[in-house]
Amino acid sequence: MTLCSAILREADEFQQDIAEIAADIAREVDNVFDESGFIGDLRTSSGDIQESLDQYETPRYIVSIIICSLTLVVIVVLIAGLLLGVFGFRKRSDPQERTSLSNCAGITLLIAVALMFVFAVILLFLSSFTFFLGANLLKVCYSVAEDPPNDDIPPYELLTR
Repeated sequence: MTLCSAILREADEFQQDIAEIAADIAREVDNVFDESGFIGDLRTSSGDIQESLDQYETPRYIVSIIICSLTLVVIVVLIAGLLLGVFGFRKRSDPQERTSLSNCAGITLLIAVALMFVFAVILLFLSSFTFFLGANLLKVCYSVAEDPPNDDIPPYELLTR
């Protein structure tokens, strides 16, 4: 009987320990989601950041409209070139004797291709500049934030911190 009572007593103690751990976890979760806890601090700091980011909303919107407009211009020129080509097509004529409408369609399609290349190069330079500037600023900010500058950390590990 002593073995059974010892097992029952240990099981009861284990159950009480588990209940205490569950209560501690519940208290920690309540503290995290409490307004005065971590989430509350996060809400106040994100509100401050949101107020400072609102000043960039209008320029961001304007740049987005410009990029969309440039894309729309290319699409309209492509559609115009295709329509001119369809309407300028003559079934019985030789390729050397194209109509002026068909010739205009070819030129329009070439203009659309040139515009696509120009806009692609502009976006490529913009994204490359942003990448190189951002990567270097990240390195500078992390080196300033650390007490001793830590140059032996690879850049890809800085992103995981």
